[in-house]
Amino acid sequence: MGNSEHGVIERERKYKLGEAAAGRLRARLEEVGRFVREERQDTIVLKDRASHLKKGSYLRFRTVEGRAELTHKGPKQALGKDKWRLEHTVTLGDGPALELLERMGFRPNTRYVKDTAIFLYRGVLVSVDRIIGIGWFCEMETDDLEKDLDAVAAALELDDDAFETRGYPTIAAEAAREKTAARA
Repeated sequence: MGNSEHGVIERERKYKLGEAAAGRLRARLEEVGRFVREERQDTIVLKDRASHLKKGSYLRFRTVEGRAELTHKGPKQALGKDKWRLEHTVTLGDGPALELLERMGFRPNTRYVKDTAIFLYRGVLVSVDRIIGIGWFCEMETDDLEKDLDAVAAALELDDDAFETRGYPTIAAEAAREKTAARA
């Protein structure tokens, strides 16, 4: 994502997919895009018990292939269908990072695991994501606030009816609440 003097801009858009649609999208991206990487991301969103952060922002702790990183995600801004925010990410070394964050007033709130295949298409990172236990999604990300994501979505034949307004942390938190309620 692109750098600004105050962080990195991440503009994103999501679509909910069925498994068959995810397979078709991946096949299409293999034809027309450039494969970037596949990875498993284990994400924990941290709740700010001590009110250190601005309203609407949060910390994300993520491990990717054994590498840990911490991201501050600033308040989201709307841009048409999309949302964007400033982010700051640091790679963490060895050590008890989550325990340290808990001592600072942050506690794990929502966790989800994502298997993702990432492609570059028309200057946009397009991923086919499987959130374990939840479902399949397409996510488009760019640092360009002017990029025509509608054109990218149309070229990839993404259905407007599948547009997803929620972010993965919200989707995961809602799924966890539904599972808890179903067990009660």
